[in-house]
Amino acid sequence: MAVRFDRLTFTPRRAERTTEGYLRCDATVARVGILEYPQPDGRVVREYRPPEEAADPQSLATFGGKAVTLEHPPEMLSAENTRQYAVGFTGTEVVYDQGFVRVVVTITDKEAIDAVLRGDAVEVSAGYEVDVDEIPGVTPDGQPYDAIQRNIRCNHLAITRRGRAGPEVRLHLDNSERRPMAQLTLDNAVFEVPEAVAAAVATHLSARRRDQEEKEEENKMGALLEGMGSRLERLEACSEKMRKDQEEIQQRLAQILEALERLVQRLESMLPPETPPTNEPEDMEPSTETLDSLVEERFRVVTAARQILGDSYDWRGKSTEEIRKDALRSAGISVEGRSMDYLRARFDALVESAGANTLRSALDALPATAGGLLQVRPPSNPPRFAYQK
Repeated sequence: MAVRFDRLTFTPRRAERTTEGYLRCDATVARVGILEYPQPDGRVVREYRPPEEAADPQSLATFGGKAVTLEHPPEMLSAENTRQYAVGFTGTEVVYDQGFVRVVVTITDKEAIDAVLRGDAVEVSAGYEVDVDEIPGVTPDGQPYDAIQRNIRCNHLAITRRGRAGPEVRLHLDNSERRPMAQLTLDNAVFEVPEAVAAAVATHLSARRRDQEEKEEENKMGALLEGMGSRLERLEACSEKMRKDQEEIQQRLAQILEALERLVQRLESMLPPETPPTNEPEDMEPSTETLDSLVEERFRVVTAARQILGDSYDWRGKSTEEIRKDALRSAGISVEGRSMDYLRARFDALVESAGANTLRSALDALPATAGGLLQVRPPSNPPRFAYQK
């Protein structure tokens, strides 16, 4: 069973003084609804007191004939300590009225009476034991709660400056008595002012604090946006620099590739000319058929080259491949670093374009060979050349 202390405030209603000087008045000592209890870890537990629990006859009976204290004592009351803390008592007639528990309170202590009349202590806080059913839910009017109070048993009533159950739970004094006062703290200075004034000041300060927070939030957002703009500008500058660097890298790469291509061509030009493969050993003399073929090929190339380069072309002392290259160079065709097959194909194409039909007619008119050797009838001024393998 848990121990709880609630707060209620009195609405103005006529009180009376007894012949002994006691102060007797009606008091609202409990209510239904949500009650909040701060926890040591900073959480606030919302407990719901349903009407059926507040109106339970066994619960109501515990509010009658109980001791009244000025503020809550440090311990629950019993026969051993009531004399030390009591400043009055409650009547035996307890009423449940539309969500509130009401009872007549008699205050017998002069100091407590003066505190009530000054308005220093006009709220009531019930000290009671209760079973807490930790089942969360929502009240009929839509308020969420964390637990439900059941089996409420009152121990004492404390007259306090501020109780837990709210301003509705309080002593009911006459309209002519002093209005309830409240403490207002400004710059660490405490002032006692009417509750209405305190509420108005609190509302004003809350509005100012909210405006200040909104202004600070706007300033933070402005600084954040400014910082983001600056970062965006730096990113754009970095992007432009990266684009230029990429273009420069691409240009350098193209230059490197071009240099590599030239290097490959130079290396290929330094290689020895390709020679057709032969199955005959290198130390053997070429066959008659091979010689005939080479002579016929050279004659054809010389004849075609002179047709392209003119009769003044001096082919003596040059190989058949060098003659081909001279003809190709005269036609503006690059021969450096080219393979033999490429040069022969380009030469044949050049011959065809320069008058292949005439060349073929000249070759067809050559005399037939005899004894496997090509018999060439030299011209009246025969050229002299040396066969080069």
